[in-house]
Amino acid sequence: MTELELIDLMISQLRTLKASLKRRDKKSEKVRLLTPRNATPKRIENANADLNWECMEIDMQRTDIARTYKNSVLDVSTEKKTYNPSAFHSYRH
Repeated sequence: MTELELIDLMISQLRTLKASLKRRDKKSEKVRLLTPRNATPKRIENANADLNWECMEIDMQRTDIARTYKNSVLDVSTEKKTYNPSAFHSYRH
């Protein structure tokens, strides 16, 4: 897989994750508003189950993104590096 293909894959995965996080937030708000006064116990249970499934999907997506990133050409050290573009210049990043 080329570097550009890997970047496109990661962008796609991150977009999917973003959509899932938005769905999770909506479902979480829905569950928060459900009370025994305005919903049946079965409805509350189903809403909680839907939220739990969504959270599981999000965790799996995060794991897939981490696996894609790990050991790829994009996986670089976060240590400070010294660059010497010429004999007179030195930069730390």
